[in-house]
Amino acid sequence: MLKLDWRKIHKIYFSGIGGIGVSALARYFKKSGYEVIGSDLSESEITDDLQTEGILVNLSQESKNIDKNVDLLIYSSAVPTTNSERQAAEKLGIAQYSYNQVLGDLSERKHTLAISGTNGKTTTTAMAALILEAGGIDPLAIVGSKVRQWNSNLRFSASDYFLVEACEHQAHMLELSPKKIVLTNLAADHLDFYGDLDNIIAHFQKYIDKLPDDGLLIYNYDDENIAKLKWHKSNFKIMTFSFDNPDADVYVDKYQAKAGQQDFWVVYQGEDLVRIHLHAPGKFNVYNALAAITLALSLGVGKEAIKSALENFAGTWRRFENLGEKDGVLYISDYGHHPDAINGTIEAAREFYPGRRVVLAFQPHHHNRTRMLFDEFVTSIAKADVAIVSEIYKVAGRMDEKDMAVSSKDLVNEISKINSNVSYAPDLDETLSLIKDVVCSGDVVLLMGAGDIVKLNKRVLE
Repeated sequence: MLKLDWRKIHKIYFSGIGGIGVSALARYFKKSGYEVIGSDLSESEITDDLQTEGILVNLSQESKNIDKNVDLLIYSSAVPTTNSERQAAEKLGIAQYSYNQVLGDLSERKHTLAISGTNGKTTTTAMAALILEAGGIDPLAIVGSKVRQWNSNLRFSASDYFLVEACEHQAHMLELSPKKIVLTNLAADHLDFYGDLDNIIAHFQKYIDKLPDDGLLIYNYDDENIAKLKWHKSNFKIMTFSFDNPDADVYVDKYQAKAGQQDFWVVYQGEDLVRIHLHAPGKFNVYNALAAITLALSLGVGKEAIKSALENFAGTWRRFENLGEKDGVLYISDYGHHPDAINGTIEAAREFYPGRRVVLAFQPHHHNRTRMLFDEFVTSIAKADVAIVSEIYKVAGRMDEKDMAVSSKDLVNEISKINSNVSYAPDLDETLSLIKDVVCSGDVVLLMGAGDIVKLNKRVLE
């Protein structure tokens, strides 16, 4: 594991500072008293916020940005070794480490609570941070989105507790040294790296095997892929959560979904603990809440803090984010880019806005993901009343010939066999034009994807 002597570091340069995780780490070091500067290839809401907070952001990545006064360069996983800034740092003998390596170093120094899994990490991390905060535990928290209550992806603290979203992309979670792991679910994703689901499970086996004997694993009792993991030879403790299985430590009873709210009792070790009125939609958010609740209970947080934090949870940026309503049409932005996320978001929209037509404008993210999960995407997208599929967002450096052969046109052709109300958009301008053509008063429009479809958030309301 990486071991840095932070006493010898004063000025830190972040290459790719506009990334959601990298920006949170930059904020942490700025608040910890280090001189922080960074760069990205384009201006964004994140880079604007960082500038407002006193962090200089260069909007180009050039060798001249790096000088001999930089003690450490931290780079996003999207920044290759051929990058001008990284090459300049190498010539000057400046130490370079990835965001995930530095996160690992930080996690080894603290009591790390790692939120892991294919879907739900961001919301679970945000919910857990707010519950722990309400319960008098003062965690440092890094979240993969802006939490509305903080208007930031960082909750700064100098305490020993470190709550972090542990990303499985390229097995980055293995850089961490967690004391407690929360495992939300496991599904096929990032198959350009893992190849298949079995290899994903194998890597998560390595991950939970990192838990110390006095550690804790919290997992989703209902997830069939998590059930394939083995821990019977380990000494760490285990807690489980479930939607409705009383064999789990924490589960739901008397569940009711209605417009704008989900009501349920949380049962803990067979006894009613607290009743929750959750304003976040979808059963997937009940699972996220249960994961956060179970972690909080393991740390001794009381039921009143749990209830208060969850009932006041205002959501996170681009996670079923209500953008507003215009001409009777409600617009919602969501980062979801996996078939499971599409399924859950459409279901959530129907539950929270009954009787309204669901229009999905989806931009697939990454050609490999689209190719490998093609049939699953077809099935999930077809569940919308009306679907608009924009061309696939290209992820630089992660494509081969097989991947590039697939197009959103192929998705639309297959979806049309199930649902004829589907259209192809070659770009975002056409996506916006098609949205204008199809929407009617009363519709709910879901703008979904992890690429640059976020650029339509303001434009749909103009």
